[in-house]
Amino acid sequence: MKGKQIIIALIVLALLGGYFYYFDIVKKKKDYDIKMQDEMLFYGFKKDDIATLIVTNRDAKSKIVIKKVGNDLMIDEPIKAYVDEVGVSGIFEKYQGLIADRKIDSFTAQDLADFDLNTPFATTELITKDNKDYKVNIGAYNPEKTLVYAMKPEDPKTVYLLDRNIRIYAEKTLFDYRDKTPIRIDMSKTTKVVMKLKDKDYELDLVKPAAKDDPDAWRVSGAVNDVGKIERIRDIFNNLKGAKAKKMEPITPENLKKYGLNNPKEYITFYEGNTKNSIYFGMEDKKAGSVYIKSDTLDQIMEIPSFAYSGMPAIWEVVNKQLVFFRQDKVRKVEIRYRDVEIEADDVEKSKDNYVWTINKAKNVDKSKVNITSALAGLYWCNYQTKIEGKLSPDEEAKLYGIDTKNPFMKIWGEKGAYIATLLLGKKVEGKEQYYIKVPERNTIFAVDTGALKNFNLPDFPEKQKPQPTPVK
Repeated sequence: MKGKQIIIALIVLALLGGYFYYFDIVKKKKDYDIKMQDEMLFYGFKKDDIATLIVTNRDAKSKIVIKKVGNDLMIDEPIKAYVDEVGVSGIFEKYQGLIADRKIDSFTAQDLADFDLNTPFATTELITKDNKDYKVNIGAYNPEKTLVYAMKPEDPKTVYLLDRNIRIYAEKTLFDYRDKTPIRIDMSKTTKVVMKLKDKDYELDLVKPAAKDDPDAWRVSGAVNDVGKIERIRDIFNNLKGAKAKKMEPITPENLKKYGLNNPKEYITFYEGNTKNSIYFGMEDKKAGSVYIKSDTLDQIMEIPSFAYSGMPAIWEVVNKQLVFFRQDKVRKVEIRYRDVEIEADDVEKSKDNYVWTINKAKNVDKSKVNITSALAGLYWCNYQTKIEGKLSPDEEAKLYGIDTKNPFMKIWGEKGAYIATLLLGKKVEGKEQYYIKVPERNTIFAVDTGALKNFNLPDFPEKQKPQPTPVK
């Protein structure tokens, strides 16, 4: 008997659970959906489903069609061009979940004229990938200009008061909608850069495609042939990406001559394999802070901020003057020796991807004053002033530069015991606050500022500090 009662009780509990689930979750969601269908302008519209945007403007007599092509948004009419993605995505954001501030269900023909909805100021149409069509006619602002009157063509008996930005988006011109970047370039895909400006003439070649972010991935050639500095090379791309057009003008013989672009001598060419894209520089208007350009892929002449031209790095700025090319976070072992000081340390993994430096040896130095992270940062940012290349015998190196190959100053290893580099500290440069340092892996001797070596933050390095006199009381 008790068994039957327990079964009946469990059945009752299950039924009650189902009842509460339905009324507490399912019915609430259903009621919410009904409410949203009534309040949302475009119920069911999702910005990620957009395929086409059409904006017509009565006063401008324009029709702009934007389509999703692959992962890109492209202007399809009246020209073919990339869009300003930030501006256009804002439209989709605004329409998704848009709720009317209020609705007007009773109005006269005169009201409709006052709302500017007889012949609407603009129409915005959103078409999704599954061909759902969401359209709204946009009229005048309300007297306070905080809202805008609108109407859906399929519902002529209702006027909606919507966020004023709905009309602001419809007021935008073709210039507002189009991408204003002077040249579309991607550093991650670029294999070569040719810089031909008035006072900047050099080439950059990606020599390590598989390791594009390595400090020595690029090579500079021109008046100097050396390793490229990736941070400054990145500035070339960022300068152009950040130089948005102030205005655009048609490419005509008159305009080309007017803006010094009919036979431009200054340009930058970017290669992606065998494909190239060039930007050409014409007249610079220093008073306006502008320069006029055209490119291989632009259909118009652009006026852009002049920093995209004058701010390009010179050849000496794109040369990587680091002594050693390495990533600080990949160093796992360090040995340091200078005078009678000896330091040995390992980067020990305490937990996944969490490494902590452990000093195993600190001879003739206060262990608490040794900071390996700081020493590696000092090495990473240590730039040479001059360099001496060419093969010299150990005796010549010792005599001329004080290099002792048997007494390395610093050795660093990477992951799994991979050897990175050795630094040999030489003598002080005569008449200068500099020291000679050799990096055997590069077969080069460098002259480095004393201040740069002090940034290693090693006790009494590179010179033993003189004790400060005790102040007389």
